[in-house]
Amino acid sequence: MISQLSYHATKGLPWERLIIVKDNVSRRIIKPLEAWAVVKTGDVGRIELTTFITSEGGIVVSLNEEETKDLPVGDLTFDVVALLPNRALTPGGPTTVTRPVAKGTIKVSDVNTVTPLEEIDYMELRLGQGEDYYRAFTWYDDDDSVATVTNAYMQAVNNSGATVLDLRWFSTAPDEVTIAALPTIRRGYLAPETGKSLLMHISNTNPLPAGEFKFDIFVQDTAGDWRRLTKGALFVEPSVSVKP
Repeated sequence: MISQLSYHATKGLPWERLIIVKDNVSRRIIKPLEAWAVVKTGDVGRIELTTFITSEGGIVVSLNEEETKDLPVGDLTFDVVALLPNRALTPGGPTTVTRPVAKGTIKVSDVNTVTPLEEIDYMELRLGQGEDYYRAFTWYDDDDSVATVTNAYMQAVNNSGATVLDLRWFSTAPDEVTIAALPTIRRGYLAPETGKSLLMHISNTNPLPAGEFKFDIFVQDTAGDWRRLTKGALFVEPSVSVKP
């Protein structure tokens, strides 16, 4: 039942993650009654994470801007303990049990070491299910000019290595009719953007599941060379509302 997790946080920026507790055998979601989380900041130092339980049964852990400022740079260990419902095996037996449900590391970096933020080797993107998501990226070449991209693609995979998102390059941004005709995991695009290196769009018609996925973006420069421009984590937060 314990999940081994690895996250990234930046000093001075808010940090939030969603943890889902599942039964080891049935893999069904277990909704905690309460949860507590702590990150270790030193030999004796500890910071308690803010936690709450969502209506779907997930555990949200977070730190605000001021709290992340106090984190030391480096790999910090954390764990999450929850009060879970328990099926009593005997009359009068315990109906709840307290157990660790997640642990891992939070890699903390200093925001002053990444200028601009888009140039970091590792990025985090966050969106909600069912929303149109846009993000413009700007990278600079050796002459400090905005890098021109002539071709690109982006893919994201789940923990099993299955592709959940596969965005391709369009020389001009397509309309929604064109996007809707694409295979489901390709509904969106990468395209040129005035004054930027490229624009990424994930369509609301792309049925991305909730969860955390690894992604990278490859681009082709004017010389025809391909290189991985960035990589990171894509977080898709579950949506409570259902599109009418």
